[in-house]
Amino acid sequence: MKVKNSDIGFMGMSIGWKPITPLSERSGNAELAGVSLNRSGGTVYGEDFCISVVPGSIKYLSCFDEEHAQRTAENIALPDGEWERIEAAVRELTLKEDIPPKPTLAEKLHGNLEMLDGCSKITLYLTWQSGEGSWEVKYLWGHDDSYSRLWDMLFSLAQNSVK
Repeated sequence: MKVKNSDIGFMGMSIGWKPITPLSERSGNAELAGVSLNRSGGTVYGEDFCISVVPGSIKYLSCFDEEHAQRTAENIALPDGEWERIEAAVRELTLKEDIPPKPTLAEKLHGNLEMLDGCSKITLYLTWQSGEGSWEVKYLWGHDDSYSRLWDMLFSLAQNSVK
């Protein structure tokens, strides 16, 4: 019997892990069609950041400027070559899909408990497109240099776009 990575579990329970499929091996010849990054700063004022980029434009951004004023903007043209730089930065990432854990017994009995206060969290969404349509996948944010480069690129793009 051949065991797949996604079948690994503990005492018959799934641990919610899927194998990583490198971008170059994705089925259906899917292309990157969008990048969205969202940082919730928890309770720290001025740390929230959100940007959604597609080829040719920034669909939406929300960030704080140097004076700590929140700025938002929509449908801003990307500078020439910027989408290609973003796409290249995404290709350097080791992507791990963010699979929500199965609900605990307490959550099943009492519903989801809402956290009112928390720490900073970064979420990455990538939109893929192929002949079969488009779909968005949520990924875990990594902590290596490739993620830092993507962060710096998108944060700088946002800051320069709201000046």
